[in-house]
Amino acid sequence: MNLPPDRAATLRNAYRICNPEPLMGQDIEKYYVDLSSVRNTETIQNITTKLAFLEPAEFCTILFTGHRGCGKSTELRKIEKQLKSEYYIVYYQQSLKIKQKLAIAMVLVLL
Repeated sequence: MNLPPDRAATLRNAYRICNPEPLMGQDIEKYYVDLSSVRNTETIQNITTKLAFLEPAEFCTILFTGHRGCGKSTELRKIEKQLKSEYYIVYYQQSLKIKQKLAIAMVLVLL
């Protein structure tokens, strides 16, 4: 990903350099903005607790959803970094490209 050397200082700069692709590697630390003061931060704690209560042979499925560019992949990478000393992490990313508009009921059926 080709990111600018510094963060945007104005809304115009932010618009011009906006790239909704997931942050990777060192860019996570460089561009990450901690929004925990205005965001529900229980999610990461809930994931950690859920994993801690599982037996070694048990598995769980956790679904992260949100619009493009809202920080899902970045948050997952932060969780991965936090948990990699205790767990074997497998990171898989799948993009679903749909050409028609879907109703929420259709998405729930797909899940």
